[in-house]
Amino acid sequence: MEITEKDLKSLGFEYYEVQPEESGDDHMWYYYTLDVCDITFITPASTDILNNEWYVEFFESHPPKLIKDLTKLKTLINLLNEIENEQDTP
Repeated sequence: MEITEKDLKSLGFEYYEVQPEESGDDHMWYYYTLDVCDITFITPASTDILNNEWYVEFFESHPPKLIKDLTKLKTLINLLNEIENEQDTP
């Protein structure tokens, strides 16, 4: 299943807008991030998205580890949330 912006929002990703004066580009663009279990997931810039097919990667992973399937992304986020919640429970 492809990932849409609606999916990103429903999973709790935060929206960040970058104005031209901040980036030096001629136009505004945006991206999304989510932190789970000290892992940051990030999308590419909106200007890099083709055919509205969003994807997520682990922030600063080299080489990039891309997640393009919604089911896999949900499973991974749910698992990480479970692990985090277990650690927070006395």
